Amino acid sequence: MEKVILFGASELGKKAFNELNGKYDIKYFCDNDNKKVGTNICGVEIISPNEMKNLNFQYKVIISSSYYNEIAKQLNRLNILNYDYYLYSTPMLNVIKYIQERNMNIGSFEVLEVFGGKGEYHTLDYCNKIKSLDVWEFNEQLEDDLRKNLPKANVKITDSFKEISSINKKYDMIVIDNSPGVYGGHCEHFDLLPQVYNVIKDEAILILDVVPKRTKESDGYKSVQCFNKEHNIFRKIFYNTSNPEKISMEYIKKVYEKISELNNYFVEWSFSVKRTFIHYLVLKVKRIL
Repeated sequence: MEKVILFGASELGKKAFNELNGKYDIKYFCDNDNKKVGTNICGVEIISPNEMKNLNFQYKVIISSSYYNEIAKQLNRLNILNYDYYLYSTPMLNVIKYIQERNMNIGSFEVLEVFGGKGEYHTLDYCNKIKSLDVWEFNEQLEDDLRKNLPKANVKITDSFKEISSINKKYDMIVIDNSPGVYGGHCEHFDLLPQVYNVIKDEAILILDVVPKRTKESDGYKSVQCFNKEHNIFRKIFYNTSNPEKISMEYIKKVYEKISELNNYFVEWSFSVKRTFIHYLVLKVKRIL
């Protein structure tokens, strides 16, 4: 039976214990509240994160707290990567689940995250499940946070749009978490194509942010302005449409199927997962021999 530590000694932790005890050998609870450390919950000792770090680590950590994102960052900084979540899901976790259900062994994947940011959002959902991770980020002011949150990643501060054309490495999966508008003279991820096909293996997964239509949420987006005149012109050209503010996901998929074929790949399967007004588009591509 797999040995487990539940991170989160709260009511949610009790619920996790009652559900998971018997399925797992629950050795400890862990909690950041020093007042709880050294006490027991459900008859199980509560230890601190530092005590957990000092264990001869042979445990899986299940996050049983509503502070899932903060704890995931904390575990990465402690170099504890064997973790999962209790009663929690995100769009990216669903993406990974659906990929695994298609018999893809992501544990062997060499992955590139093209726009890393601080490394504190969706990258935490998959970074502990893959073989290796390269992360690019343009803003050098984010480098310290990025390295702290993803200590196992190979971080490079660079212009991703230039870097994509200068490397020889090939990846199993590329994640493009692009801005949904125009920024730095670039629109969404459009200028990364077709170069991205030069840095993937003969079979690969592409995960891109796409925006099917204009919504109240996109109008209220503060980081960049979406669906202004400039953005719509880019979208009209790229998607070859007269209505850039409303494009069906089926049409969007066909556009990427055509782009893939023009670059000697075909789309073996695809799906999309809604995030906000932004959707993940997931493409499994295979080189045409």
